[in-house]
Amino acid sequence: MAASILSYRGMAALTVIGDAHLVPDPEVITNQFNREFQKLLKGSARENKKTAAKNAVANKAAIKKPAVKKAATR
Repeated sequence: MAASILSYRGMAALTVIGDAHLVPDPEVITNQFNREFQKLLKGSARENKKTAAKNAVANKAAIKKPAVKKAATR
């Protein structure tokens, strides 16, 4: 049996090649890979949202108000 995963420009392709006597149901393998890819995508989307929220808070904190000059005291 051979399995290959190719990713290019945001897409992924899975190829499974096997001897029909040794691997009678290769679609079971491809279905499981698909399920795991979907989990990875969902997890990645959650992480992207968390990162975006953290960046928004950091950017808001980084915005500086104009400095107010104090009058010199003598």
